[in-house]
Amino acid sequence: MDPPSGRPWAPDGSAAPPLTYAVCAAAATRQAALRGPGAPPDRPGARVRTGPWWRVPVLLEATGLTRVLYPLAYLVGIGTLTLVRPGTVSGPLQVFAVVFGAFGLYSLLRILRGGVPLARQLTRQADGPAAGTPRYVLLEEPSGTGPAPVLLLFAADADDSAPPRALLRLLAPGPRKRPWAGLPAPVGTAELRGRREEPFLAVPWIDGRPHWPADAYEELDLADPETARYLEELVPARL
Repeated sequence: MDPPSGRPWAPDGSAAPPLTYAVCAAAATRQAALRGPGAPPDRPGARVRTGPWWRVPVLLEATGLTRVLYPLAYLVGIGTLTLVRPGTVSGPLQVFAVVFGAFGLYSLLRILRGGVPLARQLTRQADGPAAGTPRYVLLEEPSGTGPAPVLLLFAADADDSAPPRALLRLLAPGPRKRPWAGLPAPVGTAELRGRREEPFLAVPWIDGRPHWPADAYEELDLADPETARYLEELVPARL
């Protein structure tokens, strides 16, 4: 299948080169150099392969469970203080605690119905059967909350002229100040693991370590104009 850009490559750089493995790998390498060195963070459970999902810090944070505990703790604290020492908490604070706590309970129910089952499924997928070993390049996807990591996937036997076949968005594994810390090399080979379901939540293993997906495996239709525009933004070396 032809690359999405119909513009020929001009030596003076006036047109974008075809979207190939070589072009994407060069862009990924440049982005990695701009980020600087990033050793894997020493976080408990970072290398957990099996076991409870809450032992994987990336998944625990992605569910939002730790954040929703704050309003619930506030509600419990105000309620306890009201019972133990009546009259010490004003009426407005009590009302605020009830509203804040109700929001926390609502968020907790949503997490228990959505985020927690998804985290459980991902840990199961990580121990699932091998579903392919594509080549990848690691790129930055522009987003409102900052750059997000994306694996652009190529055929296992892809040469430098091959176009991408799929993409997989990842959860940033590092802390807030260094979200990219702990991600793999900008180019390499990934072992996708998991049972092919709809949607296919593939978990890529790279250098013996899982990297958790932010959403489902997505095959690319390179003839689709929206896909072409997205890839133009994802691979800035083509601008």
